[in-house]
Amino acid sequence: MTCGSSYYKAMLAALWAEALFYGIYIVVFGVCLCIYAYQRFSSRLLGVAVAMFVMATAQAAVQFAQFLSTYEVVTETTCVGFTCHACYDGDTTRYVQLNIWNRLQPVAQTLLVTNQLFADALLVYRCFGVWQSKYRIIVIPLLMMAATAVSGYMQANNSVQLYLIRLRTPLDQQTPPANWSHLQSLQSSLSETYMATSLATNVVVTALIGMRIWWMSRPLKETFRSQAGKARSAAAIVTESGALYSASLLVWIIVHAILPNTYDAIAGAISSQIVGIVPTLIIVRVGLGRSTDKPSRAIEVELRSPNSPTSQSTRFSLRTPRHSMYGPPDLERPCHPPVPVMKARHLSVSTIKLSVPQPPRSRPRSRSVYD
Repeated sequence: MTCGSSYYKAMLAALWAEALFYGIYIVVFGVCLCIYAYQRFSSRLLGVAVAMFVMATAQAAVQFAQFLSTYEVVTETTCVGFTCHACYDGDTTRYVQLNIWNRLQPVAQTLLVTNQLFADALLVYRCFGVWQSKYRIIVIPLLMMAATAVSGYMQANNSVQLYLIRLRTPLDQQTPPANWSHLQSLQSSLSETYMATSLATNVVVTALIGMRIWWMSRPLKETFRSQAGKARSAAAIVTESGALYSASLLVWIIVHAILPNTYDAIAGAISSQIVGIVPTLIIVRVGLGRSTDKPSRAIEVELRSPNSPTSQSTRFSLRTPRHSMYGPPDLERPCHPPVPVMKARHLSVSTIKLSVPQPPRSRPRSRSVYD
């Protein structure tokens, strides 16, 4: 095995994996646009989806540019642990390509952190709505989200410092520049902190959303089985979507600890696209859920007294409020039917009929003598 072949294969596999998942992202984003064109869900959600797709596209373009413009760095680099060095004595070409790589790395890191911030903010905002705007629920997720953003932006700033040190270092200098080892160690620590806080934020927020929807769907299980099924389905969707990105982050952390600076790039490339795919999938499900909801239901209840042969029918409607991004609308604002409890003490319910109100028929307009 020649020197640099492992690093080259890892970088090539990471590029291929990112291209594959970016193609999946394009399909999901196209479905989101189609659903918006026909269903017209929240324009704010569409704005978030568009912004995240633009940042994911820019990040993929930057990483492709890194690979294509630094061929000698990619093919003639070997890594031992967290330290990478050239296979052969460096020349002017490698020096220029290293500067290009280090110049583009902070840009890619900033785009990734910003996209992650959008994804976490969407999940926290959804959690805030599901918990009926209780601020105490989102205090810890907001702090964790802030810690993720701070560590990520500090890592990007540290990459800028490394680039400036290398840019000012002469090519023939044999010893590492001052603070180089410290910044390299700090870069590794910030990377691990960023991945750990991001994983913790996603796990906590997803658990809060899923637990709340599951708990509120329990009273509806016996009364409206279809609505309870929708609530459980929404909880499963949110939980599985959050678990998807959390699983990718967990794999990234494990591979980064075992095989740093080589095959951890594959897990990182996949996670950089999943961070946009998961929120877009949630937005797609919100749009599809709006299209399947019924606007209202009419319930006819026949009350019969045991001492009287006559019966009395009461008809009322349960109207479904407009669908929101927070979850099932019936869970947020329960609509209680106006049943007279005191008067119905000696009455028994014999039949309950569910029907969907039909639109009123238009009467044909009579023609006048002036037509």
